[in-house]
Amino acid sequence: MPKVRAFIAFDLSSGSQSNVSRLLETLQNDPHGGQVKWMVPDLMHITLHFLGQIPSRDVVPLCRLLDNVGKKIPPFRVMLKGLGGFPNNRRPKILWAGMTEGAEPLEKLHDALATRLEEMGEYRRESRGYTPHLTLGRLNKEADQDYWSTIIQKYEKWDGGYSHVSEILLYQSELRHDGPQYSIIGRADLRG
Repeated sequence: MPKVRAFIAFDLSSGSQSNVSRLLETLQNDPHGGQVKWMVPDLMHITLHFLGQIPSRDVVPLCRLLDNVGKKIPPFRVMLKGLGGFPNNRRPKILWAGMTEGAEPLEKLHDALATRLEEMGEYRRESRGYTPHLTLGRLNKEADQDYWSTIIQKYEKWDGGYSHVSEILLYQSELRHDGPQYSIIGRADLRG
């Protein structure tokens, strides 16, 4: 049975993408910028659920699932604001931009999808809570975590602007030697 590597996400507005691109350019040009594998701005999205390898026969049922959730959730907007790090800001391994306004409806959307995915049998709810964020980059093993902790503090009030969330997307992810390639294989409007 063929499999598809898939995830559910939404895209950023063009204004937020421009703001993130400018921030990434600044961070990449930092003297320590080479210590980070940076995300490509054109491929950035906010992941709601990473599904991993799923049977290709599940794509159509997943599209129906997205549509059913979209019927119940109204459109909303989110604001990208501030930088953070996983697992924490003092010893970051991953750099991310946070979400302020819109975090609550985003968590509701995430939970509605999780419930339906569990019913479908394609998802097990994670024990840790959902933290809405936009991944910016992953630190190399040799990276100076103390240095990047100060950068997180420096940009804690960075403003990435608003994105209007009016649809959810099912993406296929193909891992290639030159980086991941994403293609939309399903979409549903939010119209609750």
